[in-house]
Amino acid sequence: MPIKLSLSIANSCQYPLPSSVRSVYDNIAWESDDKHKPKKVLEALENYCSPRDNEVLELHRFWNIQCHEPFDKFLTELKTKAASCSIQEKDRMMKDNIVFRDWKTSRIAS
Repeated sequence: MPIKLSLSIANSCQYPLPSSVRSVYDNIAWESDDKHKPKKVLEALENYCSPRDNEVLELHRFWNIQCHEPFDKFLTELKTKAASCSIQEKDRMMKDNIVFRDWKTSRIAS
């Protein structure tokens, strides 16, 4: 379905936008005539809905992975979390996470 047609249907009386989408649409800071251009509207809504990177939160998750499973699963999760972080030396940080972890309090199966 072309963008113009889908937006016109969504804005028509038959298919009104849900109130949550309408409130987001109404609160976007539009430039000049952009609020009437379907492509710009869809881009703005997509930007609003896209998850934002939070470097501090990702690092916190990387350093606080639980170790209640076999080591290979822990290592896989560690690699996944490292990939989502913006750290430069991922291999070194993963080694540091393993070496400096308090294994006495961690329960991990071998």
